Amino acid sequence: MKLVTLLFGSVIFISSCGRWSSLNSSEINGETPRTSLRAFTQWSGDNPFNIKGVHHIFYAMGYTGQVPPDIAGNAVGKVAINVPWFIWEPRDIDTSCGGGELYRGHCYRIETHVSDAINNYARLGIAVTAILFGVPSWATEPDCDVSKNAAAPNSFFCAPAIGRESRFADFAGYVANKFPTQIETFVVHNEVNTQPYFNVGRSATFATRVSRYALSYNAAYDRIRSILPSANVAISLDSSFSQAVFGTSSSYIVSGESFLRSFAGQTGNREWKVAYHPYPVDLSTPVLSTDDLKTGRISMGNIGALEGWLMREYPSQPVHHEIFLTEFGFNRSSSGGPSLQAQSMCRAFQSALGTPHVRSFLYYSFEDNPGEALQFGMVTRQSPGVFTYHPVWSTYALANRVGMSTSCGFENVGSPSTPKMSLLRGYSPSRGHWATSRLLPDAFAREWAVLVDSRPFPGSMPVYECAVAPLNDLARSHSLASLSSSCEGNTPMGVLAYLSPQPTSGSDTALYRCARPGDRGDHMVSVAANCEGWVGEGLLGYARSPQGISTMPRTSEATVPMDRPTLEMTPNTFNFDEVFMGGGQLNAEFRITNAGKRATEHLNFNLIGPADLTINTNCPQALAPQASCMATVNFKPTSTTPLSGASVAVIYSSPGLQENAFAISTLQGKGKELKADLVLTPNRYDFGSVPINGSKTHEFLVANNGTGMAMSLRFALGGTGLTISSTNCRDRLEPKDSCTVSVTYRPTTNTPLSGELAAVYKNYGSTIDLVGRSTITGLGGDPRARR
Repeated sequence: MKLVTLLFGSVIFISSCGRWSSLNSSEINGETPRTSLRAFTQWSGDNPFNIKGVHHIFYAMGYTGQVPPDIAGNAVGKVAINVPWFIWEPRDIDTSCGGGELYRGHCYRIETHVSDAINNYARLGIAVTAILFGVPSWATEPDCDVSKNAAAPNSFFCAPAIGRESRFADFAGYVANKFPTQIETFVVHNEVNTQPYFNVGRSATFATRVSRYALSYNAAYDRIRSILPSANVAISLDSSFSQAVFGTSSSYIVSGESFLRSFAGQTGNREWKVAYHPYPVDLSTPVLSTDDLKTGRISMGNIGALEGWLMREYPSQPVHHEIFLTEFGFNRSSSGGPSLQAQSMCRAFQSALGTPHVRSFLYYSFEDNPGEALQFGMVTRQSPGVFTYHPVWSTYALANRVGMSTSCGFENVGSPSTPKMSLLRGYSPSRGHWATSRLLPDAFAREWAVLVDSRPFPGSMPVYECAVAPLNDLARSHSLASLSSSCEGNTPMGVLAYLSPQPTSGSDTALYRCARPGDRGDHMVSVAANCEGWVGEGLLGYARSPQGISTMPRTSEATVPMDRPTLEMTPNTFNFDEVFMGGGQLNAEFRITNAGKRATEHLNFNLIGPADLTINTNCPQALAPQASCMATVNFKPTSTTPLSGASVAVIYSSPGLQENAFAISTLQGKGKELKADLVLTPNRYDFGSVPINGSKTHEFLVANNGTGMAMSLRFALGGTGLTISSTNCRDRLEPKDSCTVSVTYRPTTNTPLSGELAAVYKNYGSTIDLVGRSTITGLGGDPRARR
C-alpha cells in the first residue's frame, strides 16, 4: 500500500522520460557463470558498518543516474534501484532492435539513467540491489483486473501469464549478464503477498497466488544463478506477516508467514532469501515498538521476530535466515515531526544491528517524493541544488562514520571481524523482565547492558529471545532466553546473543537464566550465579566482552522508576461483523488508560483502514496518570470488502523527551448490501375468458422481501386490454412491507392475452433498474363465438 506513490510515481516519471540506451545492437548469448569483481559475501562475513543504504530515486537527480552528492563520504554501503521489465522490453517481438540490445533473441531497450545509476554507485563501492518488477502488457496474466493494481490502470503489477515466466527469466538473466560486478542482490517482483503489487487474477486462490509466483521466482533464480552463482535472489514481502491476523483468504493481502511457508515448499533446494518492507504499523506516524507484533505486522520495532521465525522454521538451512530490508521509511509530517523521525531512524538502526541476520538497511528515501503526502525523505529539494536538511539526515549520515562519534548501536559494533551488539535487560512492574539485543518494549525501564557477539564464532551457540505472552497478549508479555530456536513453544523474537559454553578469557561475563519464585511466571537474564535470589534455570553461556557490563542503578522491583506515560486500550480487538451499507452504522467504544506515572503530551489517534471508519473521542492531549478516557470508532461501510489490516491506535509522543507510548486495537468487519427484493403475488395469473367489452379486475400483492428499501418504485404493464385500475403503493417500499396493485382486463378482440405486470425499482445508491414480475394470461370474447 505504501508503495503506490513510491513505485507509481517513479514509474510514471520513468515512462514519460522515454530515453533509451544509445548502444548499438549486439547479441549476448552466453550463460557461462561469471566471476564477479565484487565479493559476494555470505552473512557471517558481512561488515555491519556496511548495511546502511538508501533508495535511488530517479526524480531526485533529473534522470541522469547521478549519485546524490551527500551519499558519497557518508558510509553508505548499499543502494536499491528499480529495474522495470515493462520499460526495458516493451514489445514481445522487436526484430529491428534499433538502439537496443539483443539477448537470447529478444530486444532490450535500456533506460540510460538506470544503467548509469547502477554503474555510478558501483564505482563508489556501493553494492546495488536491483528490484526486478513490472510486467509488460504483452506478458500479463489475462485474468488480471488492472483496476485492482497499485498503479491502476496500468498493467505492470499483473503477474506474468503462464508460460511468460521464462521471458521474465530472460530479462533477469540479461540484467545479471550486463551488470555482473555491480549488482549484489536481485529482488524478484514486489510485495508479492499483496494483490496490488502481484495480481494473479480475479478468481485466484491462495494456492494459485503462491504457485504462480514460485514459477516466476524459480525461473529468474535459475537464470541469475547460472550467471552469478553467489548472487542473492530474494522474495519481496510487505509487513503483514501473521497468519493468525492476515490469513490466506483476502483478495487484497495475505499473510507473509503463510505465503513464505507455501512458497518455500515449491523452490526445491534454491537458496531463497527474504526482502522485507518493515514500515511502521501506521504509515502516517514514525512510531516503532517491540509490541508491534500484536498487530500481526513485523516492523522495524520488532524485526527480530522475522529472524526468529526463519530460524525456527528452517533450523538446518541457515541461508534462509538472511534478511534484506529493502524498503521502509518514517513519515516526518506526523505530530512528532522531524525530531520523532530522527529518533525512529536511530531506533531502527539499533533494532537492525541487534538482529544479526539483517544484511541490508535500505531507507526510502534520500529526499521527499513531491508526489507523496507522506514525507519520508531525509532532505527536501527547494530548487535545483538547494536542499533543506532535516534532523534525520544527521542521524543517518553520522551513525556509522568510523573515526567519528558513532551512534545508534554502531558504537557497540567494535571490530567488523568480531562485531558486538548490546544485550539489554529491562523491567516493567506490570509485565516483568525483558532481555533483548534490539529495543526494549516501551513500558520497560533499562536495568543493565552487556556487550555480546553478534556473529557466530568457533564453539559458540546462539541464544534466542522469546516472548512469553500471557493469554497470547503480547502487550503484557515478558521475555525468556532460550537455547532452542523453537523458543520452547513461545514466540521467537530473534537472536539474543552468540555465547560460548566455556569462558574464553578472564573478562568474560557469565549469563544465567532465572525464574521468579512462585506463580508469577516472570523470567530474567542475570549476571549473578545466585540469580539475585530467584530460581536458577541454568547457565546460558559466556559473553566475550572485554568491556564488561554496563549497569544502571539496581533498584527493587517495587520501586523501579516508571515515570513515563504507558498507554493501554481495551478491548484490544473488535469485530463489527456485518453492517448494512447505505445508512447502517455500528459504533465500537474503546477505553484508553494512562497506566504510567506522568501525564501524556500530544496524545493522538490514528485509524488504519478505509474512509468507512471514523473516530470521535473525549480524550485530552494531557491524560493524567491512571486516568481513562473513551474513543468511539464508527463503521459506516460503503462496500462489502472486509476490513483487512484495519486498526485504531492511540499514540503519545514527546519529541523533547524522545519518548513515546503506543496502544492499538485491531478492527474486523465488512459491509452487507441493503438490497430490496420485490415479489409479486401471484407470480402468474390467468383472467380466463372475459367477454368482449366486458372487464375483470384482480389485485396483486407487491411485497419487499429484501433487506433494503425499494426506491423510485413504479409499475409497467404489458398486454392488450390491460390497465392499472388502482394502487396504494408509493414511490418507496420499506423492507418487509407490502402494497397492492389492481389490474383490469377489458378485451376488445377474440385473441389470447399474453401480458406482464412489472414492479420497477432501484436499490439504495444504485442507478440500475431492478424488476419484480408477474405473468398474466387470459382470453377475450365468448368461447361460444369461436365454435
